[in-house]
Amino acid sequence: MAEVIELERSEHVARFDADAHDVRKRGLRESINEIAGVRNVADGRLVDVAVELLADETLFAGPGTETVEKFLAWRCGVTAGSAKRYVDVARRAAELPSTLAALRAGEISLDQVVPIVQWVPAWADDQFVTQAVKLTPRQVARLARTYPFVTPPDQADTIGSPIRLEPGDEPDPRAEPTAEPNPESVETEVETETGADADPVERPPGRCRLVRRR
Repeated sequence: MAEVIELERSEHVARFDADAHDVRKRGLRESINEIAGVRNVADGRLVDVAVELLADETLFAGPGTETVEKFLAWRCGVTAGSAKRYVDVARRAAELPSTLAALRAGEISLDQVVPIVQWVPAWADDQFVTQAVKLTPRQVARLARTYPFVTPPDQADTIGSPIRLEPGDEPDPRAEPTAEPNPESVETEVETETGADADPVERPPGRCRLVRRR
């Protein structure tokens, strides 16, 4: 009888320890989510500051702070490379309102935003950020870098907008003028990361289709 009581007690203690571990794990994950969101919001505020500085150089120009990058590096105590990331995002803030809104809301990180700024044209902003919030920074960079965006000729001179032409779409200077091409939707697969660089959080299937809305 004593052995049965001791066994039941051991099982009860084991269940209690397991429940306590689960509660602790959930608490840590919730803390990480909250901290990450606060950090993302702070990065969004720094981008907004950079936007304001870019609009008025009298707010920062001085000995040793001739550029916004140098000024932010000094005031924030970050490297020149880190300051440049904020400024690069700020320079395209007006073109990528959905991406910047997600950053300001804490839904996406600066590491996810940077490749969007580097590669994604303005017309794909809304659709691309919808996918980006579900992906790791590495997946966002891979998708942004390899997706065959197509920009119509009438938008080829848009300042700051990356241009992507699919193979065979380059205009032939000898050809007669034609109507504006109709870009075909392209389906791109984002590989699931494994190993040491994998994101432990489950992600939705990495397939998306970007369609240029007219």
